[in-house]
Amino acid sequence: MEKRLIGRACWQVRSAACAPFVFARIFVEPVIGRAVAFKDACMQAAHEQGVHEHGAELFSRAVQANIGMGFGVLAFGVAIGALLAVALASMASATHSIEAVAAQRHSALSTGAMKRTHCRQPSTPTCPTRKLTPLALSR
Repeated sequence: MEKRLIGRACWQVRSAACAPFVFARIFVEPVIGRAVAFKDACMQAAHEQGVHEHGAELFSRAVQANIGMGFGVLAFGVAIGALLAVALASMASATHSIEAVAAQRHSALSTGAMKRTHCRQPSTPTCPTRKLTPLALSR
């Protein structure tokens, strides 16, 4: 069940990653474009003064803006979706185990399957003289 929940969460995040990609493409990419243009202008001024650049770009700016940003948003979304799915699955399994114990106790109490036990000590707040315990839980 947990694997299915995590898989479904990752699949849904993949389809939901389109909205952040569009947002980043519209609003973030122009800011990055201005920063790259500023860097290129600084490198051009440094090159005119005799400083050489010793690196070539592995990916073009267009590839970085489209494929790189899309893959980054998708990978981040899937990672966060899987993390939240694991947290949800662990909380659900803990909750179901608590609910199962409570349901077992409730069913034992509601069926009237009770037995009376006597404490060996006198009646105290922690050990009353007549304590009721469910038969299903005392076996």
